[in-house]
Amino acid sequence: LADVRTALLDVSATLEHKAELGQAAAAAAQAAAMAAQDTANAANAAAGTAQTAAAAAQNTANVANAAAGTAQAAATTAQNTANAANTAAGTAQATANTALATANSAVTVANAKANIVYGTYAGTNTSGAESPNSLTFPFQPKFVVIKVNNTGGEAYTFLAVYGCPSTFLVGNISGAYAYNVITWSGNTMQWYNYYGSGSNSGYQMNQGARNYYYVAIG
Repeated sequence: LADVRTALLDVSATLEHKAELGQAAAAAAQAAAMAAQDTANAANAAAGTAQTAAAAAQNTANVANAAAGTAQAAATTAQNTANAANTAAGTAQATANTALATANSAVTVANAKANIVYGTYAGTNTSGAESPNSLTFPFQPKFVVIKVNNTGGEAYTFLAVYGCPSTFLVGNISGAYAYNVITWSGNTMQWYNYYGSGSNSGYQMNQGARNYYYVAIG
């Protein structure tokens, strides 16, 4: 019996030791499980932080994209404004050019205004190619009118157009005597009466004791 009792005590001690070893292993496993849980919790926290950072980065990107869109819209508006300003400047320049051309035309017209001169001379009672009359004007005449101052019956008028080599008197006059030969040279008009083999001082607008009045337009 003593031997049995001893054997049972040994078995009990062995089982108790194994139980202690099992408990120690269980405690180690529990500690390892808790450490793993802590690691998992830390990983989850890190993942949450990373997710928050990613969300913040996305928000920042969204804000940057919105700002870029606003800047692009502002740049487009500025370009459109610049284009409109360029168009307006071009229109203003064209208007200015037209106004300048109009002003230049007005100046040309003003400078080209007609010149008029009036004068008188006394007849010398000579006529013909050897005794021509002449008038010199302050400009090149385009049209000349000469009229005799006489209330005694003569009522003819001398008309001359620049460049024309002859003229006929207008009025109460015989056609045979109405022809005058004209020579133009710069601002000077020279003429003489001619009909067949003779001439007439009255029809040459050069009768003695007569005053003659002329108007020239150039």
